[in-house]
Amino acid sequence: VAAEYALSKDLGLSISAGYLVAPKGSSKNPSFGIALTRHLRVADGPSTSSGSLPTYQAFRFGLFQETDLGVRYRDLDRGQVRMIGVQMDANIDKHWYIALRGAGAYSTYLGYPGYGELLLGIGLQSHLDRGDRLQAFGQLMAGTNVHGLAVKGSGGLRVGLSDRMALSMNAGRIVARSAAGNRFVANSVSFGLDYLFSTPRW
Repeated sequence: VAAEYALSKDLGLSISAGYLVAPKGSSKNPSFGIALTRHLRVADGPSTSSGSLPTYQAFRFGLFQETDLGVRYRDLDRGQVRMIGVQMDANIDKHWYIALRGAGAYSTYLGYPGYGELLLGIGLQSHLDRGDRLQAFGQLMAGTNVHGLAVKGSGGLRVGLSDRMALSMNAGRIVARSAAGNRFVANSVSFGLDYLFSTPRW
């Protein structure tokens, strides 16, 4: 449950509370949160005093399934890890974008259902002309996984289904190191669905 207090027409302060239960009952935890929310809306009145059209910021939201292969930690083979995740891209221009990516495992890792990644980075994509369906991309990201600081490089293809929807295929490699100096490494393959949308700039 959540409640929000309006600080202005665009900003809100929200609090939330909930209860988290693991599928087999191995963990039961109450949760609490606080957040600052920015509401996206079309500006009031005419776009500008000169009558020019408003400008828009392009974003891409992706939902993906990822499998980590050849997972090694402390130089031992740890099998595979299967994850569900989301990625949000903010396009800087036709070629560059900023990417935020998060994923959590639905398979066990080291005997526990508890592997996850949170990464932020920059991506480079090929230019799409009207009528093109294929777009190549690559991205370099840094952040954390359950062991510590992590760096991930990946690349792939998007296959356009419409002006807004695309299927994505991605392959990459992640390397992480724990505070104790233990090394984690894995190769990844993911498949997903991307949705492109835009919001007004302020």
